[in-house]
Amino acid sequence: MKTGTKLNNETAVIIGGTGDIGHATAYLFVEAGANVVITGRAKSHTETRASVLGSNVRGIAVDPGDEAQLHALFAEIGPFEYLLLTLGTQAVTMPFTELPEEQLLRGMAAGLTRTNFWNRLGMSAEAQAAMFLDGERSIPLRHVAAPEEIAHALLFAATNRYTTGTILDTNGGLHLGRVNAQSEQSSFGSKPGAHR
Repeated sequence: MKTGTKLNNETAVIIGGTGDIGHATAYLFVEAGANVVITGRAKSHTETRASVLGSNVRGIAVDPGDEAQLHALFAEIGPFEYLLLTLGTQAVTMPFTELPEEQLLRGMAAGLTRTNFWNRLGMSAEAQAAMFLDGERSIPLRHVAAPEEIAHALLFAATNRYTTGTILDTNGGLHLGRVNAQSEQSSFGSKPGAHR
């Protein structure tokens, strides 16, 4: 999983770094030579996840919804080059069977990823398999993202010096089939549909 990107001891802070996507992202930044700080809510889990990644990773327990804890975090770590948020859009604590459908659909619309999140919700292996199969049918690349695929996009967005002010939507082309020519926005003085 070598990236070729060299970060030369720069520091990356990953809020939500104990989840599958955050862990994969931390791994790539470490491989690229960065010092990494990951955060999670539970101290023991955060420290364990950090220790697995090696000596260049430090785990600090922080509740991302607590402004005072975030201020204390940044005061403690000092200057850094990269700040990444890998908190899931499906930030819920209820079992899958009690999850309102609109909340589940809103989370899936941001892009479906194969993570342990679904196990923590209490979703059965059969239900996950059916959900992923349904996702594969609607995603042009015909597979559901692995955490590492999202992590590679984050590393690119953070380190490419000519990428800024950009939304990098890593969803396997999910929105390609939803483009409506009549709703296209014109750009650089062109008229919608003129490029066809």
